[in-house]
Amino acid sequence: MRHAVIRAINEVGDGSINGAALDFRFIYRLSGQVVVGAGAATAGSLKLQFSNDPISMVNVAPSGIITGVTNWTDFGTAVTVAGAAVQPILFATVPWTDVGVSWIRAVYTDTSGGTGAGLLTVNLNIQGF
Repeated sequence: MRHAVIRAINEVGDGSINGAALDFRFIYRLSGQVVVGAGAATAGSLKLQFSNDPISMVNVAPSGIITGVTNWTDFGTAVTVAGAAVQPILFATVPWTDVGVSWIRAVYTDTSGGTGAGLLTVNLNIQGF
């Protein structure tokens, strides 16, 4: 069994961000959390998206960079991000959610007009094999 915490986004929230595709083919459970740096004017919404594009359409480079995933669907409900905060994403009361997807990415949509200054970090706690 594999257990890890991975960063789906770790960037200043001064504009909309499409996080990189993450390989979830061997992951079966996850929980998520968004952290915005103190004193930040960051405002927007955050959601996870999944794709089940077949591996034949996708390129996984030796460096781990994944390209070619094109068909994304929202996974759960977007959460509002406002100012400095630490909050769960997707899972208000359930710490773990079962998953059965190939690819996941985090998507932040900025509503501050690009004036956000906080570091936006999305941590995903995963279990798999």
